[in-house]
Amino acid sequence: SNGHIARFEEATCPVVLGLSQAQADYTVQRMRTVAKAAGVPVGKPKCLPNLLVLVTADKKRLIEYLTRHNQDYLGDLGNRDAMRLARDPSPAALWYLTGTVDADGRVGNYPGADFAVQRTTQPGSRLTDSGHRAFMGSVLVVESHALIGLSTTQFADYALVRSLTGADPARLPERDASTVLNALDAPMGTEVPLTLTRW
Repeated sequence: SNGHIARFEEATCPVVLGLSQAQADYTVQRMRTVAKAAGVPVGKPKCLPNLLVLVTADKKRLIEYLTRHNQDYLGDLGNRDAMRLARDPSPAALWYLTGTVDADGRVGNYPGADFAVQRTTQPGSRLTDSGHRAFMGSVLVVESHALIGLSTTQFADYALVRSLTGADPARLPERDASTVLNALDAPMGTEVPLTLTRW
């Protein structure tokens, strides 16, 4: 509505919840390594997480819980859209948290805030923005049963590609494309790439 497409402007800082500590640590390290190799800025250790990956036994129940008890995790996602994601038969759901960044690069508001505060020191101009929308983070919810038969590397690569690009496997032009994005939806016993592919 304001003429801008939001994008990530902060360094990537993934966190994974719902796996064993060893699996979560490996997943985060793999996501950081691949992001860095792809030229994506990566935050320092113990940075403020902005790529949240939640592994749960029941995606629908978790999203319903967030809708009732922790709306901050939903950002601009309304209850209707949240429930649409909860009811979707896919084993994963992804959404982004957006906010306003001023001309100095400072965050004017945080996900879920009612209004933005502009504190820029830049003079007003018709050529540059005093503020624009940006992604503050993403939330990826994955059902644990969909990870059966996958390696931690496959899951980490899937989570990173989805979180950074927003690519939805259900909307791939080639349903049999050789991509790790198909890892969760592939029928048991079918071939799935072991890691990222040229695709």
